Amino acid sequence: WFLHTAGHFVLQYLELDGTGYDVHQAIRSTSTGEMDNCAVRNIVYPPPVYAGIALAAFGAPGDWDVTNNTFDNIGRIGCLLFGTGLTGSSFVDNVYTGKGAGDWLDYACDISAGAVVHVEGNTITNNLGVASSDGSTSAGLLVSTYFAPGTTATIVDNAITGNTSGIAVGYDAADVSVVSGSGNDFSGNVSYGVSNSAENWVEFYNNWWGDSSGPLHPTNNPTGTGVLVDDFIYFEPWIGLSTVAVVPAATGPIPCGTSVTLTFNLTTDDYTPDVFGYNAVVRAPMGVDFGAIASLDPFGGTTTFLKYDNFDNSWTISGTTTGLPSQPITGAGTYGLFTIVFTPTVEGDH
Repeated sequence: WFLHTAGHFVLQYLELDGTGYDVHQAIRSTSTGEMDNCAVRNIVYPPPVYAGIALAAFGAPGDWDVTNNTFDNIGRIGCLLFGTGLTGSSFVDNVYTGKGAGDWLDYACDISAGAVVHVEGNTITNNLGVASSDGSTSAGLLVSTYFAPGTTATIVDNAITGNTSGIAVGYDAADVSVVSGSGNDFSGNVSYGVSNSAENWVEFYNNWWGDSSGPLHPTNNPTGTGVLVDDFIYFEPWIGLSTVAVVPAATGPIPCGTSVTLTFNLTTDDYTPDVFGYNAVVRAPMGVDFGAIASLDPFGGTTTFLKYDNFDNSWTISGTTTGLPSQPITGAGTYGLFTIVFTPTVEGDH
């Protein structure tokens, strides 16, 4: 290594270049530290070892905050955050550029052995190597409990694109990492946006998967044309998915014979395609009557509005843009679609 730290160590505006050397770990720490606005490059220990780590933090105990750094041509890992002594570390606003395709590995940050880490605002790309020794693949981030339980990662607002996998959770089926992520861009990853080696559910709500149809999952979202997502991952809703909510969301119990008006709203974001119409089926339990159904004209002009009684205590309701000045729904916002008056006619909670 170039540096072996003890005590609280602060690295700022430092350049480390390992050109001409076989470097296993450029910075090794068994305590606390900060790494800010540094540039680390050419930290490589060549195959068949597949090593080379810019920062190896083993906090015993002690956290590290790694911010605003650049990592280029790193042999394996930009930042290794390892061990239960890391109870609140961060990897924020860094740029990691992998080596592309070849007989090597790349991970911007490896979070493991019980470390608790917040990951935010990073740009991670081109981690595409495959180790010929055992077929191991690269990923933007690697999170696992292979060496010890308790690993926890919160991953928000990162651009993790153009890698083999954006995030790889777990080395094997026994992994129990606690992982959640939102606001991330996973577009362009080759194998998975997020892969998961275990039957341990992880949460990735409200991320961009490369298309407004969401990630491709053969069972849970077979029509998605974004990047592939693995099993045991919660991914809906995603960025670009419009959602319908009812206001008030909870009104009960509603006394028998008392009417309540429910408003059905469509919520979109900047990634949602323009909406030119809608078609909805609204069902109510038996003993609840449909009353007035009225359009809220979300398209702002002459709108065709149709309602049809299905005679099974449900109605089909639709609205489309027709004529001028009707315009499609565009951009982010909440738009009222229609209202329905419901009236319970039998005793009981509704």
